[in-house]
Amino acid sequence: MLKNLMIIDDFYGKPEKVREFALKLEYPDPGPDVHYPGRNSARSMAWPNMDQMFSQIVGEPIERRGKLPHDFVRISLAGNPRKGCGVHVDPSCSWSGIIFLTLDEHCQDDIGFYRH
Repeated sequence: MLKNLMIIDDFYGKPEKVREFALKLEYPDPGPDVHYPGRNSARSMAWPNMDQMFSQIVGEPIERRGKLPHDFVRISLAGNPRKGCGVHVDPSCSWSGIIFLTLDEHCQDDIGFYRH
């Protein structure tokens, strides 16, 4: 069976601790040439055997491709300008994973999923 969308609730046992850690990371200015809102963390959030764990979840190897990071945190605030791409697919990626650490009281909009 082809897996094309998975939603895993309660991914972290203590998401408030993960959020607290993530908010303490450094988020350098990405400069004018990026095509996404917000900033990426300077430090990785990877843990040992992370890629193997996600490979088991999706049922196929998850491998780092090129220079695209897949173990960072992105912080995007309401005031961040929308830049460039909008909805898109990175051609070198088979999967995208998003873990939202937004507090429930700050969630005001829906999440949209697009099929390509």
